[in-house]
Amino acid sequence: MSRVIYLHGRQFQQQNVFRSITIGLQPFLPLTQRYRMALSGLGQQGYFTLAPRNDSSNVPTPYMWPKRINPEQSGLYQSIPEANNWQDSLKTYNSMAGYAAPSAIGLGALLSRMIDANVSVRTSKAGLQSSSGAPRLPSDVNEIEALLIGKELERITGFTGSNPEMELLNDPALYESAKTKRKAGMSTENIDILFGHDKGGAGIYKAIEKTFGKKMVENTAGLEMTIAKAGNKAVKSFGRFTKTQIQQAGSLRQAFENKVDQDINEINSRIADFADQQVKAKVKIKKEDRAATVRAAFGNSASAIGDASTDLPKLARELIDRITTISNSPSAAGYLYQVPLGALEGGMMGMVRLSAGTQKHGYPKIIKDMVSVEFVGGLGNVSDMLTQAGLAMAGVDGIEFSKRVGMLKQQAIDTAIATESRIGLLGHVVESDATLLSEGSVDITVGAQTKKNNALTGLATADIAQDILRQIQQFYTNPQVQGNFRFFFEKLLKESSDLSDVWKDKSQGQGKGMSENFIYNDYAKAFRGMGVWTKGTYSWKDEQYGENVSVSPFLTSRRAGVYAFDGKQITK
Repeated sequence: MSRVIYLHGRQFQQQNVFRSITIGLQPFLPLTQRYRMALSGLGQQGYFTLAPRNDSSNVPTPYMWPKRINPEQSGLYQSIPEANNWQDSLKTYNSMAGYAAPSAIGLGALLSRMIDANVSVRTSKAGLQSSSGAPRLPSDVNEIEALLIGKELERITGFTGSNPEMELLNDPALYESAKTKRKAGMSTENIDILFGHDKGGAGIYKAIEKTFGKKMVENTAGLEMTIAKAGNKAVKSFGRFTKTQIQQAGSLRQAFENKVDQDINEINSRIADFADQQVKAKVKIKKEDRAATVRAAFGNSASAIGDASTDLPKLARELIDRITTISNSPSAAGYLYQVPLGALEGGMMGMVRLSAGTQKHGYPKIIKDMVSVEFVGGLGNVSDMLTQAGLAMAGVDGIEFSKRVGMLKQQAIDTAIATESRIGLLGHVVESDATLLSEGSVDITVGAQTKKNNALTGLATADIAQDILRQIQQFYTNPQVQGNFRFFFEKLLKESSDLSDVWKDKSQGQGKGMSENFIYNDYAKAFRGMGVWTKGTYSWKDEQYGENVSVSPFLTSRRAGVYAFDGKQITK
């Protein structure tokens, strides 16, 4: 079972931009007496594991290796004398930080150098484009995906933000810098997709028009989108209703509208009550500050006008912010709120058109203009709607369009993960957790979840990792070839041998059964052929064979742990 923890969604599981390269030196209890360094895990770009693999060509001895030590801890090493010798030896190794740390530091520097050597031959940090490098380019993979498919629809239809129909929406009030121009108490975020400003926004506009009708999109600024599933435990309030409620309402559309009405009416009611309280208390609030004041009141404090245990305050703050933006716009009359309903009825999407109103005492009021539910396929997400709309357009080759959409989805994933901070951490090496299993597979944890700090992980691009794999394969083909990897690998084997010797020496006399009697080929008659430790200096054979219990090296490259290189979790 992998210990990798994905914190930020599917982009980390599916991206093809970055790889984490992990090295470690760990106590290794082999299933066979002899083992060798071998490559495995190949297939995806930049994926590989170089680790010990069991070898059936055991060294002939009076007692075969499975009898001497086995996974059930019933071998001679475990039972004679009666003690848990393997666990004793592990405790001994864990106390060797003073010996292992210098090795780790040296290997970490070499790993960083090996990655940097590859980065240096590429321009602009391996040619990556930061997802934060363009104005208003979102970091959310789903928004990026929608905009990329929207751009494809713009290409197909010729309909862009420059069309007369969209000119009304090219309104600076809608996309001015939230951080510098919005009032205190208002959000620093904007509407997810701005139809007249974001590249691809016009294509999304056209797809919604095709799916939900012209009245739904007419004079709308943009789209708030989510992939949160609907249901009784939905994280988004508009989508929190059940199949039972659908049956009671008579249709999915009616149940959805009922929920939208319930939430909006509740928020408006609380705004009205708050306004009454301010007037009664003779609290004077400027007209231009009332939206920010009531929005802040839907907070998490004890005096909040919304129950912080529900999603309603969060929804209220978002809606108040967005309709305030709309009310300041001379061109846009409303905006859209999308809810995937596929979890309740396959392929269905709910769409709500919202606009700004004013209630008593001049406080904001949320207006529901329209509600609609339509089949869009898939999970009812925006990308599903865009794909279906594209396939339905005249002259579109369905097979080619579907292939193109698949490529754009991968591009969205890769763009979302290529943040400026992550690009800046290429070649950066940090402590991590890694467990080397008996068959040479490795479990990895990097970042906030790291506790053991028994390995080192560096960040590289997928093509850099692939080039390191090429060097490994070249080394195996011709070990005489000089290069960065050869130098690194020889150092890796030497450090593992040196640590094996220290570990063996310190283990003798520890615990009840950790004695010299368990050095392999010991001539004490009672223990002859029972040992698990190498006699004399440990070394890896020329063919990269290891024998007996040792500290063994590994090197692995995967997606695991890439999420942690975000400039926040990685601090060492």
